[in-house]
Amino acid sequence: MKLSLTRITISLSLLAALMMFPAMAHAQCTRCCGAQGFVTSLTVTPTSAEEGQPDSITIGVSSCYYTAKVFTATVKIIPTASACESFAQEFSVSGTVFPGEHRIFTYTLPAPKCDSTYDVTMNGTVRATLTVE
Repeated sequence: MKLSLTRITISLSLLAALMMFPAMAHAQCTRCCGAQGFVTSLTVTPTSAEEGQPDSITIGVSSCYYTAKVFTATVKIIPTASACESFAQEFSVSGTVFPGEHRIFTYTLPAPKCDSTYDVTMNGTVRATLTVE
């Protein structure tokens, strides 16, 4: 009888642990969660600069692929003031990112020499702004 009670206790304990596993796994899922692709971020430092002052654009890329993939992005710095249209800038970022890896690409450029707020886009989506005074 004692052996049967022990087996029942162990079986119930295992069942309870298995039922909680999906909740624990879900709580730990912070980036990919089974989806494939890249998780990206873009920051501009400083966000307010004087004309010609060095300004850094940092792009963080995490891979949610199961094999190495090439990450490619086009970054554009677009003025909101029409008088500054000729000061728009553009550059491309490309690099291989391995499964589970996080890479950081940093580019330092002089701030445009025209006072305006600039939208900083990556692959067509506004990700940050830069104000040149």
